[in-house]
Amino acid sequence: MTWRGGEWTMEKQMSTTAIGNLLLGHWAYMRQCRRGEACFASLPGVGVSVPEMRESCTQTAGETK
Repeated sequence: MTWRGGEWTMEKQMSTTAIGNLLLGHWAYMRQCRRGEACFASLPGVGVSVPEMRESCTQTAGETK
């Protein structure tokens, strides 16, 4: 957890082998998205609401059982 912008965020760091020996590092500061905030209606990067994302995860989990 990292204190960022006046709130706790989860710092996610990842690395990926891009081409040959080239290692690409990337990270994100993930924060809770609350009702009433713009991100709740349209999650960054995917453009669906939090309830829609939850529903799609539930449906996907049900299909793999």
